[in-house]
Amino acid sequence: LPPEGGAGLSLGMGAVLLSIVLAGVLRASVEHTGGSSPCGEFRPGFLLLAVAAVSAGLLGRGSAELDRSLDQVISRESENGWRTFAGTVCDRTAEATPGAAAPVAARRMEASQVSNTPDSIVPVPRRIRSATVCAAPGARPKRIRLEFRRREISAQHLLVGDVVLVTGRVDLPDVTGNPYGFDEAEWLGASGVYTVVTDPARVRAARPQAARWSDLRRRARAVRDGLGRRIDGRFAAPRHRALVAAILIGVRADLDREMRQRFVRSGLMHLLALSGLHVGLIGGFVWLFLDSMLRRLRTRNRLRRTTLATLWMLTMWLYGSMVAWPVSVVRAIVMASAFLLATTAGRRCSPWHVYGVAASTLLLVNPHNLFSAGFQLSFAAVGGIILVRPEVDPHPSLMYEEGGAARAVRAAVRTSVAAGVATMPVLLFHFGSAPLAGIVLSPAGILLMGPVLASALGTVVLPAAVVAPFAAVSEAGLDGLVALGGIETRWLPQIQHVPGSWTPLLAATVLAGAVIWIGGGRRRLALLLASAATSLCLLTVEWASELGGPVHRVVFFSAGQGDATLIQTSSGRTLLVDIAPGGVGAVLDYCRALGIDRIDTVLLTHDHADHTGGLPRLTEELGVVRVVHTGWYAPDPKYVLRTVSAGDTLGLGPDVRVHVLNPDDIRENHGNDDSVAIAVRFGQVGVLMMGDAETEAEARMMRRYGDVLDVDVVKAGHHGSDTSSSPAFVRLTEPQVVVLSAARTNRFGHPSPDVVKRWTDAGARVHVTGRSGALMLETNGGAYRVLLSQ
Repeated sequence: LPPEGGAGLSLGMGAVLLSIVLAGVLRASVEHTGGSSPCGEFRPGFLLLAVAAVSAGLLGRGSAELDRSLDQVISRESENGWRTFAGTVCDRTAEATPGAAAPVAARRMEASQVSNTPDSIVPVPRRIRSATVCAAPGARPKRIRLEFRRREISAQHLLVGDVVLVTGRVDLPDVTGNPYGFDEAEWLGASGVYTVVTDPARVRAARPQAARWSDLRRRARAVRDGLGRRIDGRFAAPRHRALVAAILIGVRADLDREMRQRFVRSGLMHLLALSGLHVGLIGGFVWLFLDSMLRRLRTRNRLRRTTLATLWMLTMWLYGSMVAWPVSVVRAIVMASAFLLATTAGRRCSPWHVYGVAASTLLLVNPHNLFSAGFQLSFAAVGGIILVRPEVDPHPSLMYEEGGAARAVRAAVRTSVAAGVATMPVLLFHFGSAPLAGIVLSPAGILLMGPVLASALGTVVLPAAVVAPFAAVSEAGLDGLVALGGIETRWLPQIQHVPGSWTPLLAATVLAGAVIWIGGGRRRLALLLASAATSLCLLTVEWASELGGPVHRVVFFSAGQGDATLIQTSSGRTLLVDIAPGGVGAVLDYCRALGIDRIDTVLLTHDHADHTGGLPRLTEELGVVRVVHTGWYAPDPKYVLRTVSAGDTLGLGPDVRVHVLNPDDIRENHGNDDSVAIAVRFGQVGVLMMGDAETEAEARMMRRYGDVLDVDVVKAGHHGSDTSSSPAFVRLTEPQVVVLSAARTNRFGHPSPDVVKRWTDAGARVHVTGRSGALMLETNGGAYRVLLSQ
């Protein structure tokens, strides 16, 4: 950890810098429009509010890093993995199936409440073997995630608010560490969760005696469960049920993979995630209903407006509790509530003021939000929309005025473009790509969401005797959304950037700022042209690789206790060496981010599931031209098959050669020593991949090939097992970099400490994918560089 003074100085400088930037944007807005913009008059109080909000987030981030570091120290030093701790269930997933999870907020405990030995517990087989992190006596409350992955262990009996006693092994979250991939540890960290218990041996629950807030949350979740059952009963098609559950109550567990990918590729996934759009539409329907009911009472206008605002806020806050408080929903409800409070009190309210109130509220409640993708995307989108608001008047009454429909269409287009461009830098930074298709297709999706949500809501809440027409409209609208998500969008490129690079992010930010300000006037046009030129120059510099010349890339994915390695040549050819079930998602994420729609060759080193189990899913979601193996793979009409053995070569273009070094012949047992081992030559740079080959195969290759094994990078055999990487083999290869594909914790004890020491003593840098994440090698054939995802 850095010295306390240095850390405080860094946090303070970051807070001041971000606040100055925000203040500059607001001042520029006021000066440009002569003080008549929706930003309102700039005031020092707003700057102080920004400083407080950003400081809260940054200080919370520093505190989180301290928590994470202490957890890692305790985890390394603990000798006994068993802990028993008390806690309160603060949330749980809707499904009680394998994969269900329940975060537990651990309360403060006395020393007598912590048990280090499972004397009375019958251990069950563990999927994770690791040391433990537990709340120390007197420590502040921690959030611990319970993961139920085995079928015989269920979270079904756990309810929100339950006080539980949990016995199990506490571990750090898995760090996937793949380019463009989902980082579970970062995602959990945004909620203050840094430890997990997988398949606990015992969970004993007791209903709390005095927990009114927990009881309220329990009732809200019970309402959501009831609505889920109502949705299942009112919609016949599983696809319609899944979509309605997603857009009404935020339950996306039933969305199949194909449906998710359809909306991801088209840039319309935001339509299926509860956001300000959904809150605005649902809130609008609630407002109209409450208003019509209050008008029948014929109360005075002022009393009616106050009552209407109060009832609406109460209803929407209950809705937020029901859907488990997603950041975007909280942001929308806070902004709407602040606006209603101000207008009800007869005060003018700037959109920027309620924007700041929402940001400050979310950061003060949970400072970790500042660095979460959901928080950044939500506020970036709304910020973009507010900036173009002078040209957009989305008042609902316009729909009923002359030309109102056309105005609504223009508003949807401008809003979609503003939100899409404003969120582009965040998408690039967190996910590595930003589909332009979403900007083009979102206006149609936004216009569809109104009737879809209205009819779906009517279908769910109205009596069964009158829901038939609502259901018909809703199902037709849902089919329209699905069709919109399935529109071919390959002609619209995805803006991409190399992981870890800030240049494209800066370029996209400059361009986004210019596009948002389009609205007329020579000054704005000049700003747009200047920003576009700057962005083009920055992107050109980024695309011209530091290595110079055509660049080849090898990505060693973090695939759990399995293998997956992708080779990309400068000419666009691809070779995938093995595809484990735990790596197929990472490979698909990477290929989609870079626009790779097919794999030219898949090389399966041998017939073990941790090397081949992901092939069926890969072929379902990505094109595969041919599969190379050693004769064991059954014929398949979906792709060309080729068998190889030692002495064969695979062509990947004029400047890349793949030499097959093992096996010498085809055997029937297809064991580890019959794995395909290859040496890939990129000019003067060599990479050796050993599959699961062990010492017997290593000895054969040393006798036959000798100097061919003198390479720069070695992917060692059999996950770093002590049955491979013999001392003679290590001395002969003399690599600078060694990759060991193994999960951070596994029941095999891979990699062997002796093997790691052997490679390290030989002068190599050793990277274990489960610990350091994916490793990316880039080379122009003369030099190379190594990039890590972590």
